[in-house]
Amino acid sequence: MSTAGLKLQVEGWRGIAHSYALVNQFQLVEFSQVAGLVIFHKDVAFYGKNWVQKDGLLPAAAEAVIRSLPHPPPDYAPDLVLRISYPYNFTPIPSGRLIVFGTAENSVCPKDSVVGAGNGGIGAALAESKAILLTPSEWSRKGFLRSGADPERVKVVPHGVDSGIFKPASMEQKALGRQKLGLKEDDFIFLNIGSLGPNKGIPLLLKAFIHVAAANPRARLILKYNQSLYSAQAFLEGLANLATPAERAILASRVQLVGGLHSMADLALLHQVSDAYVAPYHAEAFNLPALEACACGLTVICTAGGPTDEFLPPGVLLPVPSRTRNISRDGQDMVVLEADEGSLVRLMNSVVHDPALAHHALLAGPVHAAGNFAWSRICEQILRIALG
Repeated sequence: MSTAGLKLQVEGWRGIAHSYALVNQFQLVEFSQVAGLVIFHKDVAFYGKNWVQKDGLLPAAAEAVIRSLPHPPPDYAPDLVLRISYPYNFTPIPSGRLIVFGTAENSVCPKDSVVGAGNGGIGAALAESKAILLTPSEWSRKGFLRSGADPERVKVVPHGVDSGIFKPASMEQKALGRQKLGLKEDDFIFLNIGSLGPNKGIPLLLKAFIHVAAANPRARLILKYNQSLYSAQAFLEGLANLATPAERAILASRVQLVGGLHSMADLALLHQVSDAYVAPYHAEAFNLPALEACACGLTVICTAGGPTDEFLPPGVLLPVPSRTRNISRDGQDMVVLEADEGSLVRLMNSVVHDPALAHHALLAGPVHAAGNFAWSRICEQILRIALG
């Protein structure tokens, strides 16, 4: 595959802790290492009006590379345009190949998620632009097909992980990290990272954790959410109304909420001080934190039937049996997965009491992640699609 002189224009977000922006930034760093590739970057307006661009998410050297990428000059004619932002923009380009990144978490692509789609939706947008739609999982791809996309035009390329950042910590490093975060050395820490949106299954996780914590005095749960992108106040008030006084006491004393903007190194530390990652999601297009947990050597408990089945290896992944349900949200038909609460409790209890599970994940997870999901491999797949 020759990239000599290939002109790539990336259009997306930088400097925020949204998954689209993080993927874009990791890919930009990797693309910059490809011999002969000429790269320009065009910033796209943020979807959230309150989102603020900040430095310090990635290592300083990586951010210096990203900042050094020039804006395309007027009338520039790239060979390839890669768009990774929301809503999805399939506006045709004068020449070259257009690739648009998108996700269909709920097995559907709403028409209002496509710029100027009108009643035609994703199918019409693809047909009119001749673009390729890139998505990170077969689960997400099926959602686009369900919404009318041409199967030949939707390609799957998974996300990657930087194993230089997300890697296991030594016992000494883990102990120091726990001390830094105010955690006890003998605590058993469950971790969840993401938004507090309806697809993440956080109420189910908390219900299950109440049972686990009641039976295991060492059990703790860290919930890391991004308060710079999403508001947590209404969500947390709703949870308090659902719990009994005894349950609220467990949640108050055994659940640690971590908000704010954190660097990738800080997120890696959360993984490194934890014992297991748990995400009983209802819908995801990929779930990047689950892959990062795998790279850090954690056992990962996730809803079965979704995209995590595609990239997490058996033994590292402990799948929670689930059932598929069709729902209507904001007038849109959607598909969700409902993880079984009893099975979730059982699996969470099992990782507390069976050290063999942690030992296997520590050995197998980092090797699997580094060998199959390095960002260099991901960018190579994108370029092969572009040049195909």
